[in-house]
Amino acid sequence: MSRSGNYWIAAAPSKYAPPTPPPGIAALPALTDNVGLPVRLTVTGDPDGLPRGVDIAAYRIVQEALTNALRHSNRTGTSVDVRVAELTVEIDVLDDAPAPRASAANSGRGLVGMRERVATYAGTLRAAPEPDGRWRIRATLPIPPSSRPLGSR
Repeated sequence: MSRSGNYWIAAAPSKYAPPTPPPGIAALPALTDNVGLPVRLTVTGDPDGLPRGVDIAAYRIVQEALTNALRHSNRTGTSVDVRVAELTVEIDVLDDAPAPRASAANSGRGLVGMRERVATYAGTLRAAPEPDGRWRIRATLPIPPSSRPLGSR
């Protein structure tokens, strides 16, 4: 409780608690462990120095790709590879088995969200079936030049 003028004000701690920051690449193990299908996660490189927006965008792209895999795949498993390099973050998500025909062509808001996140950083996105029918999502997020270490500009 705090005193304001002649009135006592009781604040609800949960309502005024500081917000939790959005997750980034470091939180991917928790996401993949709890998504509801088998996921093999590989993260190469160090995400610690990434600009916060790129870090969050990478997490959200993986999250949407896994949501799509859960909704539209055979749920046999998915591999997620995230590579953090000096100039880019590359994301590759591949389902283990071909998606049923009807759902493979069904694109929803998840792909739109991924495209918007990639466009924010002038990156690239490819979401399409492989020749064997497995669904693959590949995204590349360039790291803005102003965010790179001085030696890499």
